[in-house]
Amino acid sequence: MSEEQPQGSSPRRHAPKKPEQPTESRHSKGHLKIHVSGFPPYTRVEDLKYVFAPYGHVKVKLLKKYAIVTLPDEDSVLDAIAHSKKISVYGSFLTIKLDKGEPTPAKKLDRFVRSKKKSVIIEPGKIGLKGDFDHQLEQVLDAVRLTRDEVINISSLYVDLENALRTVWPDCCAVPFGSITTGLGIKSSDADCFVRLPARLRGNDAAHVMRTKRLLQLYPDVFTEVFAIPNAHTPIVKFFHVPTETTCDVSFKTPLGSQNSRLVAFLLHSDARLLALAVVIKYWAKVHELSGTGKLTNYALTMLLVFFLQRLGILPSVESLQRGREDLVDGWNTAFATDPPTPSPDSASVEELLGGFFKFYAIFDFNKFVVCPFLGREIEKSAFANLASLPDAFERYKRNVESGAAHPMKFSTPVCIQDPFQLCHNVGSSIGGKLFDELPQYIKFAATAYRASRADFLETILLKKPEIAVTDKNKIRAVVHSRDLDRVVGDEWKAIVKNVIRILFEDICRSTLAVLETEERPGSKRQTERYAVTLTKAVWNRKRLTKLYKHAEGTFLEKQINISQEIIDTCEKTPHLKMRLVISFPLSSRVTSVYIEFVDGDKADFQQFGKMFRLMIKGWFFELVKPFLPPATENERPRTQRGSVRNDLAKSDSIESDDLSDRFQENCSVSEASK
Repeated sequence: MSEEQPQGSSPRRHAPKKPEQPTESRHSKGHLKIHVSGFPPYTRVEDLKYVFAPYGHVKVKLLKKYAIVTLPDEDSVLDAIAHSKKISVYGSFLTIKLDKGEPTPAKKLDRFVRSKKKSVIIEPGKIGLKGDFDHQLEQVLDAVRLTRDEVINISSLYVDLENALRTVWPDCCAVPFGSITTGLGIKSSDADCFVRLPARLRGNDAAHVMRTKRLLQLYPDVFTEVFAIPNAHTPIVKFFHVPTETTCDVSFKTPLGSQNSRLVAFLLHSDARLLALAVVIKYWAKVHELSGTGKLTNYALTMLLVFFLQRLGILPSVESLQRGREDLVDGWNTAFATDPPTPSPDSASVEELLGGFFKFYAIFDFNKFVVCPFLGREIEKSAFANLASLPDAFERYKRNVESGAAHPMKFSTPVCIQDPFQLCHNVGSSIGGKLFDELPQYIKFAATAYRASRADFLETILLKKPEIAVTDKNKIRAVVHSRDLDRVVGDEWKAIVKNVIRILFEDICRSTLAVLETEERPGSKRQTERYAVTLTKAVWNRKRLTKLYKHAEGTFLEKQINISQEIIDTCEKTPHLKMRLVISFPLSSRVTSVYIEFVDGDKADFQQFGKMFRLMIKGWFFELVKPFLPPATENERPRTQRGSVRNDLAKSDSIESDDLSDRFQENCSVSEASK
């Protein structure tokens, strides 16, 4: 009996169905082999086994230039292929594809029919919106929101999950969190669950996820469409719960999600108007495909709403709720006062608050400011470049970053929304590219619709879309932000940045750089330098040569120069691309903006070079800057393991278990308006 086999009980209190024994054939075990390449020549079998260990037991056949890796199941093969160019060995990213001897596996979506069907939300046109705003709002809530009975029914999912996991981890505890527990659940909502393990077992999240996947597959009448994602930032296992017809994401990494859900539930239940407001905004984003995987998360959308309500004075700042209270979870204070807040003097209706939400963000400067629900007011992004410039309320953030217990928050993304507990987490970091171009246009469209006609405001924003303006990308921007530059004394760091950029453009791109102007206006917060750039060779066509030179001798710079020279010698295309290079140095921090502007030539060539430009600034720069930096002190050297602050889970090795149904209902918040 395997260690995952239950000892006489199952989540539904009957033995799991035994899978039928397949007939022996070449493909009886599914599509298990992958072709792996791109690793250094000194890579060993043990290195590849270590890299793919999160998938379970693997076999590696190492050849001269590639390896054949056998994984335990087809889901692992699909996940590994999806992480091609994302898994590395000795700093080299692996190319992963299906072995030629294996037939192409079925697409993931074809095997997740129930989960896919569950994720579909009712279209607003099928609701039949009629009457005034309040009547239309009631129709929307009745059509899309989970009822009280549906929410209570989902509690059996957590019971079944916990019973299954306790056959392996007797002391584990399934902790519900997410939109279903905060009162924001809609028909398409997934369930979220954090599995609390004894302190001695925490840390090996990828292995726990893979083990959970194998365990749940023993109960196909309860858990189906089980799929593990062990290599994600937060490893999860997804499944479809048959009795409740609900999709669930299970994680082991941190209980911070459940703490966030407690805060959201408290804030949105503090005023009778807010739950309905939050649900309709969530539905609006879902209808227009602005939220979801790789887009705006529902949590980030909720934080935008919370921040807007804080600016109106309807909700308090999280910092004010935490004064004099402390409850550390993974090094962050998650305590907050739960006393009923003083009723807000703001008497705006839900309709007025919804219109105000869109009007507020239609003019909000995301390029300059961080949305900060912790303080309840915006903060300039530049303040996060220097810890000393942050308000005193960020003392814990400063301490965690300085000690290495947390990474600095990524504030250079187009949209920055700070988590109110885990202050190093930018929950809006996924908003970029096409979404960043379209989201402001949807918001401005909704704001305009509110001003134009409040009679059909809700119907307009749900049924109609703005005409998306295609942005003319004559300017491509990137940001240089390296903490290593902090070791450089005085303004010499600016000379280092300029020197590296000259190497990128003149030595690697073989372009000409001519100084146009250097500008530092009195009272200005930035020093700007402009250069004229001329490119006459298509040096951006280097993908094939990069693979050839990967294992060649020489430094990184020497390899890139050789690749450019080979392109010049062999490429017949002779573009004549003229651009303007702008380097903008701030006076108060060391975060440098670098961008190129199109002047003359082929626009398609400019866009192609723009991709290489982003790679140069965001990747190559940090390799080329190393020779110019002073040596790091002992305290500044990279840590082999991130520091951590013990949280409340480390207080004991065993965790008492309560009745899960009671625990779920304590965690869940269902509005009295829900039927």
